[in-house]
Amino acid sequence: MAPNLNKALCDSLAPIYCAEEFKTLSLILPGMGQTGQETPLFLGRSILATIEPEGDGYVVNGKDIRPINSGAIADLFCVVCADKTGQPCIAFVPGNDASIVRGKTLLETGLNATSNADVSFNNVIIPKSYVISRQGFVEEIYTWINLLLGSVNVG
Repeated sequence: MAPNLNKALCDSLAPIYCAEEFKTLSLILPGMGQTGQETPLFLGRSILATIEPEGDGYVVNGKDIRPINSGAIADLFCVVCADKTGQPCIAFVPGNDASIVRGKTLLETGLNATSNADVSFNNVIIPKSYVISRQGFVEEIYTWINLLLGSVNVG
């Protein structure tokens, strides 16, 4: 895959999240749906977060979504969302927004277990530069995750 650098996104997020102090990123991918809720699908998996344009930015919504990691302590969420046509995109949502509700911390096991929790986004407003809607980008995220998980398993 050829790298597709999004300069506006890097210029916005790098000074905040690549600073001296440690920041925690949480990843929210499509997964199992919720009973009684119709959702757009990505490769057969439910996209539980939605995104809509509003003013100079976007509004992110989603209820009781389980991240794959660190939902209880995340400084930044990388969220696969569905736009109004059901197409997937990626939204970067700062974890300090007052419109984010975190559920009870889940008990996890393992070395250095992460503090995860279900997360709800209630009309969280983010700038346009925090959204990547380029065709094929969500597939690229999965490719990188699979590569990293494969290397962890082998190593």
